[in-house]
Amino acid sequence: MRSALEQHGAAPEVSFERLLYLAGAGEMLERIRACEAEPCLLLVAHNPGAQELARGLAGSGDENAWHRLRGKYPTGGLATVVFDLDRWCDVAPAAGRLLRFVVPREL
Repeated sequence: MRSALEQHGAAPEVSFERLLYLAGAGEMLERIRACEAEPCLLLVAHNPGAQELARGLAGSGDENAWHRLRGKYPTGGLATVVFDLDRWCDVAPAAGRLLRFVVPREL
């Protein structure tokens, strides 16, 4: 599997958006839908919005990762959700597949 940087092919564009600091899952989803057609997107966010978003977007995926995602989503946790879509504006609830859920103690 290629990293986000390898897929992008260059240093990625970084955008800091203060309005998303304590945003809920719905606000984060709307921001994702507004993104241009980049191959990868990394959203760094806080809970409870981050966990709600990951759980809402992943309609399927790795069973072990799903079990852990339903539990605690600790600081530094990373949910990788993949979509079979061409445009971010087409992202919808349950449209993704949870590939993995990694927490800091596993690193």
